[in-house]
Amino acid sequence: LRDAIAAAGEDPILVLGGGSNLVVRDAGFAGLVIQLAIDTLHVQRGVVIASAGVPWDRFVEEMIGRGYTGLECLSGIPGCVGATPMQNVGAYGQEVSDTIAFVRALDRTTGDVVEIAGSDCAFAYRTSRFRGSDRHATVEVGFALSKDPRSAPIKYAELAKALGIAEGERAPASLVRDTVIRLRRGKGMVVD
Repeated sequence: LRDAIAAAGEDPILVLGGGSNLVVRDAGFAGLVIQLAIDTLHVQRGVVIASAGVPWDRFVEEMIGRGYTGLECLSGIPGCVGATPMQNVGAYGQEVSDTIAFVRALDRTTGDVVEIAGSDCAFAYRTSRFRGSDRHATVEVGFALSKDPRSAPIKYAELAKALGIAEGERAPASLVRDTVIRLRRGKGMVVD
């Protein structure tokens, strides 16, 4: 990533994951497009670390399959892990800021990889310190997830009703994932 940014010189740079939330004019982009396609996962000291290029929904599905909870309501969202901190992705009562322990990013002004604690990301509704700035290019995100086959407490009325539970109760995380995808599909919000 450092080499690609250096090679661009003064040309504009567009860093993207999968491009699912991108519209490009017919004239194209007059600069260098860098696709972060590194697709690795590992667990270190209880934190799940995902590279920026990991497809988001596959990551959520895999975490549920491994018995982790905290992301199940974020099922069916397109894009890659690296983009989720930028807009504090959220759905059905969960946001990634609920579980982000840190973001590792290349600081494009210094060339250093920095680790920014989740508490220092200025998360708010659909925004963060990364939105509207090209200073940082996310390379990894660390998630502090619970090891539990049950979901986090369900905070969203529509989802609780679809699950047949009261708000604040928990359900099997895999059932929550399936229900969220069904609800999203019914709204035309799932890319098949």
